Amino acid sequence: MRNIKISLIMSLIGVLFFSVLNVCAQELSSEEASRYYDRGQRFYNEGRYKEAQQDFKKALTIISTSGQQGTPAEKEVRVRYEGAASAASAGETKQIPPTPEKAAAVPLKTVKPLEYTISPGDILYIAVWQEDLSQEVIVRPDGMISFTLVGDIQAAGLTIAQLNAELTKGLQEYIRYPQVTVLLRKFGGSKVVLLGQVGFPGVYPTAGKVTILEAVALAGGFTQDAVISSVIVIKGGPDNPKGIRLNLNRAILRADPLQNILLEPQDIVYVPKNFIANVNYLISQVIAPLASGGQSGFTLEKLRDAKW
Repeated sequence: MRNIKISLIMSLIGVLFFSVLNVCAQELSSEEASRYYDRGQRFYNEGRYKEAQQDFKKALTIISTSGQQGTPAEKEVRVRYEGAASAASAGETKQIPPTPEKAAAVPLKTVKPLEYTISPGDILYIAVWQEDLSQEVIVRPDGMISFTLVGDIQAAGLTIAQLNAELTKGLQEYIRYPQVTVLLRKFGGSKVVLLGQVGFPGVYPTAGKVTILEAVALAGGFTQDAVISSVIVIKGGPDNPKGIRLNLNRAILRADPLQNILLEPQDIVYVPKNFIANVNYLISQVIAPLASGGQSGFTLEKLRDAKW
């Protein structure tokens, strides 16, 4: 009896030991695949397609042999590998096609520039040059705002530029050549903003918690030019912005929760076309056109293709 108990204990220890080894091996495989994938991305962005193809192939081999066939990570790397192989054989610049999950993303040239539409709950700052009329207003549930001299005026459903024009028209009865500035201070309700290399840049309402990858999916996925290893999340909204950098390669390949973070209301996600070196400079360039509706001169459409 005693020998049977000892045998059972040794068998359980053996099973536990090999389970731990298997988990460790999978984690090491994921890290190695991620390294090859990241390097392949860098080579591709530099136009070194053969080197990119080799590294994507190594990452694909590691993922396949670790039993992850058919997973999103395997599909992502396979599409990148095929894109690099095609570009290398053609001997010309060719963009990596989107993964099957991202196929709905529209080509860059067909995306319309983002114009923020005011909605109830938004907080706006309205200033009139050389006039003591500047004030902060909240868009009421009925979509109206109240402004000195003008009274109640419809705001919800208008862009910032359209509201600016309506206020200017209303003030012309009292002020000669009024110069009005309307700025967005805070979004109303639970909203996040997706900008840059996503299929449909815009403002998206969220119900409950949403991860950054889920939010990107709402916006049509990444475009073919997206550099997902340098995605910037701006927290604090237009009024108090602070930026963090995320590597979504790791979120996709390794399901890294430290990269695939939960977004909060007012968060702004910017997916760049090139690696972002100066996050603070980017923040200033994102916030200005978003808050002013493009009236600052540097529009969100130009920002989408900016080279830093």
